[in-house]
Amino acid sequence: MSIAQKYRSNNILEKAYNNSPKLIQDFIYSGFGYFKMRELKKIRKIYVVELEEEDKLSRNEIEKKQLEKFKTLFKHARTSTKYYERLASELQLTEDSFQSLEDLKKLPILEKNQVIVSQKDFWSNQNENYNAVTQSTGGTTGSTLNFKLDKEAYFKKEAEIIHYWNRHNFFPGKEKSIMFRAGVIIPPGKKIKSPWRIDHTRKMLYFSSYYASEALFSDYVKIIKKWNPTIMNGLPSALYLFAQYLNKHQIKLPLRKVMTASEMLHSFQREAIEEAFDCKVFDHYGHGEPGMYGAGQCNLGHYHIPTSNVIVEVSDDGHLIETSLNNFSMPFIRYKVGDVIDGIHHNCDCGIKTPFFITIHGRESSFVFTADGRKISTIGFDQIFKGNNILLGQIIQEKKGEFILKIVPTEGFKEADQINIIDKLKKRVGQDSKIYFNKVKEIPKAQSGKYNLVLTKLQDER
Repeated sequence: MSIAQKYRSNNILEKAYNNSPKLIQDFIYSGFGYFKMRELKKIRKIYVVELEEEDKLSRNEIEKKQLEKFKTLFKHARTSTKYYERLASELQLTEDSFQSLEDLKKLPILEKNQVIVSQKDFWSNQNENYNAVTQSTGGTTGSTLNFKLDKEAYFKKEAEIIHYWNRHNFFPGKEKSIMFRAGVIIPPGKKIKSPWRIDHTRKMLYFSSYYASEALFSDYVKIIKKWNPTIMNGLPSALYLFAQYLNKHQIKLPLRKVMTASEMLHSFQREAIEEAFDCKVFDHYGHGEPGMYGAGQCNLGHYHIPTSNVIVEVSDDGHLIETSLNNFSMPFIRYKVGDVIDGIHHNCDCGIKTPFFITIHGRESSFVFTADGRKISTIGFDQIFKGNNILLGQIIQEKKGEFILKIVPTEGFKEADQINIIDKLKKRVGQDSKIYFNKVKEIPKAQSGKYNLVLTKLQDER
C-alpha cells in the first residue's frame, strides 16, 4: 500500500476530519495531496517512461513485447497458483504453447463469479515477493470482488493516469484544477454548506457528485470564479447537471480542458459541458480490477490502450476481455470485465501507435432523487456494500427521497453490517431520506443478464 493510500484509509484521520472545521479539513486534504505529489513524482520518473516509449512502437513491436510478458506471466501462474496449475494440466499448456497473441484463445474466458467463489485458488504462493495488498471492487452487481494487487502493478496503474494527463499537458500542482468526483465531503449529520474542499498542495478544488443540485450551483459558480481554475476532472453525470444549470442561466466558465471518467460519456452530455466551459472534453476508461486503468482519449477522441500493462481482446458479442501483464500475486488472464466496446483498432491518425477503441457501449450510471431535493449520480454507490457480509446488494428507488435496500446475506451477516450499509447510503442521500432494508434470498437479473446495483423506477428528468 502506498503512503497516500495509508493516509486516506487512516481511521484516526477520518475521525479528526469529521469533527474538524472546514479549514482543518482543507489542511487534511492538502496533507493527502502532499503524499500523492511525492508518489506522482516517483511514478513519473520510473513508470511513465515505458508508456511513453510504447506510444512510438510499431504494432509488431508492441505485440512481440506483450507476448514475451505473457509467457513470463503464464509460467508463473501455472507454477504458483492452484487454478492455473489445474487449468494448464487439463489443457496440456505451457508458456511455449503461445507463439502469438491469438494463441491466448486456447485459454477459457475468466468470469468474475469464478474469482469470487474460488478467490484463494488464484493467489500466488509467492505473494511475499510482490508486496501484495488486498483491494476490492464492486462494479454494477453489488457483489464485492476482493483481489491481490502487486505494489509494482499499483504504481503502473497509476502511471496510466499520469501518462494520460501528460498527453493533455495537465500537471497537478502547476495549475489550478477542479476534481468533481464521487465522494463524501460533508461529515455525516452535518448541514450541506460550502460542499467543497481544497487540496492546496496539488492546487485542486474538490467537489462531490453527491452535492450536485441547483440549490448549490450558484455557490459553485462563485467559488470557481474565485478559484480561477484552468482544467476540470469529473464524472460526466455531475458535470452535465452543472453544465445544464450554467447554460440555462447563460453563465460561461471558460476552461482550457475538461476530462471525464468512471461513467459512460454521452454525446448530449459532451455538448452541454463543452458549451458551458467553452473547451473540449476528453474521456478516459478504466476499472478497479487488474487491467486497464487509464485508457485515455487522444485529440481525435480515441481511447488508447496502455499495452505494456494489458492485453485486450473483444469477444464475439463485444465484451471486453483483459489479461493483466503485471500482477503476479493474483494473475487475471482473459478476464471478462463486464463492459462492451466497439472493437480494437490500429493506426490512429493522432500519431500514437498503441491500439485503441472508439466507443464504450456498456457503462452508465443512474440518477436518484434525495429527500432534500438533490438529483445525484449513483456512481460510487458500490462502496456502500463493501466490507459487509453480503453476497449481493441492490438499491431500488420508486419514490423520490425513498430507497429500498435489498441484500442477500451470508451466514456471517450481523446487525452491525445492516447498520453500516444504511449509514453509508445515508452519507450519500442525506439523513432525511427514508431507507427500507430487506433481506432476500435472491435478486432477479435484468434482461441483459446482469444484476443492476441501482434500479431507478422513476422517469429520469433529464
